[in-house]
Order: sequence, then structure tokens, then C-alpha cells
Amino acid sequence: DWSSDVCSSDLSSIQQCELLLEEIGGTQNRNAKFVCVIAILRPDGELITVEGEVKGSIIHSLKGDAGFGYDPIFQPEHKSITFSEMPSEEKNKISHRFNALTKAKSEILNFLRNP
Repeated sequence: DWSSDVCSSDLSSIQQCELLLEEIGGTQNRNAKFVCVIAILRPDGELITVEGEVKGSIIHSLKGDAGFGYDPIFQPEHKSITFSEMPSEEKNKISHRFNALTKAKSEILNFLRNP
């Protein structure tokens, strides 16, 4: 991904956000998404993967002081604030991690009911 290709591990999250904003500059298409993939290995050896995502866009400047990573520049679809401006309870209900964990929970419960 872009972070591992371009960003030095010496950069803070804020510096990485600033570098990304500089890199994309006046780009018109600022669509972005966060993705989380969870792998579950069943006792019978079957590997199940589930994916959660949240779509949004990269805004033009940092906003908010909560969260981490790219939260200050990522605005989820249908929201008027960044992840960094959201209360953690709100972010956690729509995040890519929550979406993936919800799917993983369903897979695990399904297996427990029907081994």
C-alpha cells in the first residue's frame, strides 16, 4: 500500500497524513476506503476470510484530534466529519474493523451451531 511504499517508519501519523495530502495535492478523485480482512482457520483446515470496509474520501486538511493513522483526513461516506472528529462509539459502529468482526462473529457462530 501507499503507506509502506512511501512513508518512512520514522514519520508520525500526522506527518504521514501531511505527506499524503501533499502527494495527492489537487487531485479531483479523492475516493478512499479502509479495509480489514480477518482469516479464520477452522479445526478441519478450512480457511475462511471475511472483509469489512468503509468507503469515504480524503479531505483537504487535517481535522480532529482523536483516533490514529489517517483518521484526521478520512471522511466516511454520508458523514460530515472525519473519523478523528467522531466519538469513538460512533466510529466503532461503522469502521472497517467492526464490519469485518461482525462477519467473523457470524462465521464463528455458524460453525459452533453446525460443526
